[in-house]
Amino acid sequence: MTNAVFNYKDGHFVSFQIKGHADYSEYGSDIVCSGITTATFTTLGLLQKVLDEKAYQYFEKDADITFEMIKKDESILVKQIIQNFIEVLENIEKQYPKHLKIKIAKI
Repeated sequence: MTNAVFNYKDGHFVSFQIKGHADYSEYGSDIVCSGITTATFTTLGLLQKVLDEKAYQYFEKDADITFEMIKKDESILVKQIIQNFIEVLENIEKQYPKHLKIKIAKI
């Protein structure tokens, strides 16, 4: 199962983690993993285009991806990008609840 955690502090987005393989099908032909990966890398690409490179950190190891804000960003565009990412993943989670779990956390 893939776990997606979105962390907020004082109402502001601070990080997300995407961990694990969806295990819907074999590696390389897993449509759930493919959808999650596409949404994740689309979001990362958008965030990298709109944020200063010193405003965030991004880590990738195997099937685990972590994105962390270093500087607080209150722009409506970043909020919309993150909200869209969450909505896309929620749609996948509704269709494949045994393969993706989303958590919104207040830290």
